[in-house]
Amino acid sequence: MKQAAKLTTLGFKAAMSMTNASKSEKDIERLLTHIFTSENGEGHAYDPIVAGGTNALVLHYIENDRPLKDGDWLLIDAGSQVNVYASDVTRTFPVNGKYTPAQKDLYQVVLEAQKAGLSKSSKGHSLTEVHNETTKVLVQALIDEKILEGSVDGVIESGAHRAYYPHGTGHWLGLDVHDNSPYKNAELEDITFEEGEEPTTDEED
Repeated sequence: MKQAAKLTTLGFKAAMSMTNASKSEKDIERLLTHIFTSENGEGHAYDPIVAGGTNALVLHYIENDRPLKDGDWLLIDAGSQVNVYASDVTRTFPVNGKYTPAQKDLYQVVLEAQKAGLSKSSKGHSLTEVHNETTKVLVQALIDEKILEGSVDGVIESGAHRAYYPHGTGHWLGLDVHDNSPYKNAELEDITFEEGEEPTTDEED
């Protein structure tokens, strides 16, 4: 898993260096494939998402065939596989390498949500707690921007935020990119979703 994570890190850094408005989503995917098959890598652990601009709004977008545009963001959801073990990372960055003020603000919100989640990513905490911490930060941002109204707890209880954050924060990772979780019990209760929504801990990113 460490080797898979290493190749994924190299791939993402290379992608950031290569990305510009003269490239396409497919160019970036091919670069990732090249790196993920180096140093005993077995390639992609799953169909990669390389989505520029509004394509990033399509859940599980995998066409990866559009030209990149100056001023847009590029979202990459990809991970290498080594000896059957998977990795999985999602990052978003400007195609032209420069954040606009609005993009910088949004980046900061997501960074704070990540930090909040990491604060619960340790022994004694559950994936549910990780998800809850990130959700609080993102909901507060939606309220601050007047996209949603009410208190953080009230919005979460009503589920109004799910129109903007419809899935979970993360999932178990190992021999499968959405590995099965052995940690389900009364103390470490996993996230559950209503019918029609995608599960988080075992299958959703």
